[in-house]
Amino acid sequence: MSFAGAVDRQQAAIFRSLGEDGVWAGVTPPVRIIAKVRDDTEPFGSSRDVVTARFVRVRKSEVPSPADGDLVTREDGTLLKVIAQPLLDAKRVWTCQVTEVAP
Repeated sequence: MSFAGAVDRQQAAIFRSLGEDGVWAGVTPPVRIIAKVRDDTEPFGSSRDVVTARFVRVRKSEVPSPADGDLVTREDGTLLKVIAQPLLDAKRVWTCQVTEVAP
């Protein structure tokens, strides 16, 4: 088995156990996503401000080219909008910064 195949199996196991089903606008069928919330710091004058940032991770095999403005619906009905250029890591997983929007 190749290294790439081992990475794909590892990512499939992670998304299967930690992920949730989500509907990515324009992509069928539903995809597995991992939603995360973390605190970041940003400069604010001469100090730093703590801001909450939300992210969705999705495998490239399920969403080949996510884009700023894409909409994602979580299992609980929460609607999220991608608000920045998605980043692809070495394991072929997109990290997309999102914000919650009213349905």
